[in-house]
Amino acid sequence: MKLLVRSLIYVHDLFGVIKCQTVRHKLVLLLVSIVIVIVYNYWWNVSMACISTVTEKTSFQYYNETEVVDAKNTEVVKLEQSQELDIGKKPKSNKIHYGGVKLNKKLHHDAVQHKDKITDGDTPQKMRYEVYQPDFTYSHPYQGTCKYHVLRKDDRDLKGYIGSYARVRCIPKRPTSGVNIKQYDSGEVLIGKGFPPTLSLQNIRCHAQEITGALYPNARSFRYTGPKIELPKGVPFNVNKTMFAIECKNTKNLTVYSNAYVNFAKEKVSRHQKRSRFTSQDQFSVNILVLDSTSRNQFYRSFYSYMYGRKSARRHCVDGEFATSRFLKIWKNFALNFKNSKHFGFTFLTALTHDDPAAVGLLDNKIKVSLEELKHSGAFENTIYIIMGDHGHRIRAIQKTYTGRIEERMPLFSIRFPDRFQKLYPEKAAKFTENSNRFVSNYDIHQTLNDILFGSYNAKSVGTSLFSDIPLTRQCNDVVIPENYCMCMEKVTVTDSDITSKLYKASLKYFDTVIPTLKCVKHYSTPKEKVLFNFYSINPLARFGIRDIRYLNKFNAQTKYKSPKDNEIYIAEGVYDITVNKRLATVTLRFKYYRKTKTVEMETNPMINIQKCKALILEDVCDCF
Repeated sequence: MKLLVRSLIYVHDLFGVIKCQTVRHKLVLLLVSIVIVIVYNYWWNVSMACISTVTEKTSFQYYNETEVVDAKNTEVVKLEQSQELDIGKKPKSNKIHYGGVKLNKKLHHDAVQHKDKITDGDTPQKMRYEVYQPDFTYSHPYQGTCKYHVLRKDDRDLKGYIGSYARVRCIPKRPTSGVNIKQYDSGEVLIGKGFPPTLSLQNIRCHAQEITGALYPNARSFRYTGPKIELPKGVPFNVNKTMFAIECKNTKNLTVYSNAYVNFAKEKVSRHQKRSRFTSQDQFSVNILVLDSTSRNQFYRSFYSYMYGRKSARRHCVDGEFATSRFLKIWKNFALNFKNSKHFGFTFLTALTHDDPAAVGLLDNKIKVSLEELKHSGAFENTIYIIMGDHGHRIRAIQKTYTGRIEERMPLFSIRFPDRFQKLYPEKAAKFTENSNRFVSNYDIHQTLNDILFGSYNAKSVGTSLFSDIPLTRQCNDVVIPENYCMCMEKVTVTDSDITSKLYKASLKYFDTVIPTLKCVKHYSTPKEKVLFNFYSINPLARFGIRDIRYLNKFNAQTKYKSPKDNEIYIAEGVYDITVNKRLATVTLRFKYYRKTKTVEMETNPMINIQKCKALILEDVCDCF
């Protein structure tokens, strides 16, 4: 059917160009067009890099499948001065599949960890993920007086909004201009022969020129700066500029190649590197990677503007390459080049996740491979790496769901400390882990970075460093969080006895399912009577999605969300007194209550407080017996 439709469209276009006076002419033209479409369809399937959705119903898996490449199938390009360079493996096919998953109904949290080791980002592989649980070693989210949501990956509220990653199609372009240019991780550039190989590099001249600009008020434009630099061919060279463009022209003065590049100019950084050496064990660098959905890129704006302004690139693609991969490579190379110098790195990736934050899944393996390269190079020894988001979904319909409003206000923040930091400051590292389950704000992150960069681990400010004690009694007002961004829930009155019965039965089912699996437990008892549950939900300003005062009139005019009671989801909290091996224990359970369907599901592992035991969840009580 698709083939027929393509043929008809093609014939319709041709009829507008060629006048077909007879039926015979039209039939001949139809047959010719079908042949053309068949050839085109074959080429499309072979050369198009596409993304397909893989559904796995029984387990949580992610697939990244590529066609196997013969190790012997390499392409050697002849360069000038009788040099040869192996430019890499030539794939039998350019078809690549990136897989997403749909979640089953098991308890999946918002982060996952890899089980299999990945050695190369482009090699055939199959990765299985395990569910990642919050670290309950030192703390539990239920300990504080601020009751906030512990989000699940499979929230029913998000059904229909998650399950497959966005589709990105990049058409790899084989260089047909007679020139092929490659930039290495070191920053060096090599100009070699392209396709067809019969074209001589002697007939092509290439120049490099610095590019600048792309700053306010002309944020979308760049400009050339300084003289053009003629480039050698066939030998690696270094362009001592931070951002530059390379253009190649033939003997007819026609541009046959044009692209933008980023380098770390030695003349600009060498004078700083001498005084940026590590002089003591307590000095560390900080490298931040931000995955954004709305803000503009903070660095390399000229490079970005050149790529997207001059090239008629497809969405997320530049010259047949996944554009975000280029920015990830810049981030990685910066970390590699300055791993032995004190530095602060800040990279903001925007384009991929601007319209569809779910597309961030396409970066998962690429980021993993980059981190492994950094680890193996020794870049983890002196640098603290942070991967974070500035906010959650703000573009698509998912933002209007109850859970979407929460995710928008609770962005990702992940951090990795060097082993040396944990050895020098074991107590602070433990305190940081403890605070991972505390109610924290951006002010706290700011103060933490101040502590790291300036070594003032006891400084006082608006925020509290995550290396210090975070008060359990903290509320939004204590950390200057406005009401429309406050995630501390408010109490809701529920009088439905049927819901209380469901919650009681769900609680007993949890106890009777988990406790018998603990080999150390010889005896336990649970309450025979129903326990009182308290209900909570987020405030109406947050539920409506107010971001600033401009939207306040819209909020006042609406009638759907006037109080927390109007929300479609509540959190029900119950506290049980049980005995485990004749020791008294208090267990706090929280369930999500969906008002529309009147169904309940557990939020995360319940918190336990047992006599003479530091365990915070039931699964860890055997450490005390």
